[in-house]
Amino acid sequence: MDPRYVHIDAGVTPQDIALVGRDVSAQLHGWGLRVYARPVGRCVDILLRLSGEARAGEAGTAVEMWWNGRHLITAVSGAATGVLRGAAVLHPALARVAALSDGWGVCTGRSGTLTWFSRRTHEHQPEFLVPRPPGPVLHTARLPEPEALSPAPA
Repeated sequence: MDPRYVHIDAGVTPQDIALVGRDVSAQLHGWGLRVYARPVGRCVDILLRLSGEARAGEAGTAVEMWWNGRHLITAVSGAATGVLRGAAVLHPALARVAALSDGWGVCTGRSGTLTWFSRRTHEHQPEFLVPRPPGPVLHTARLPEPEALSPAPA
């Protein structure tokens, strides 16, 4: 399976967040990851709302998703800047992201803040209704020769 990537430019108004949520869901459906659409969409929604609170409508927010067949990593640029600086306790919204994901983190730099989270995924494998033939249950064992079992002469 080839790694997959998508970049979605995002706004932080409620209407923009709803559109991005539909885009994320459609992308996951296209990749065969329908089961992850709700938790990933919820995390993206949370991070975009935090980004809207922190940036007060500034432009430049984006959502990026990478999938390599085993892990889905989603990043939101500009998210959670205001709630992380000097916070001694995890913001309740970020605690929700932590609960819905396998891992998350924040990268800060000159160009801004990037908040990411990851989910382990399982590539969809169809299950066939035809039973598999049973495997062998008896194995032939070779016993050692009797002289090999006697103690060595002293």
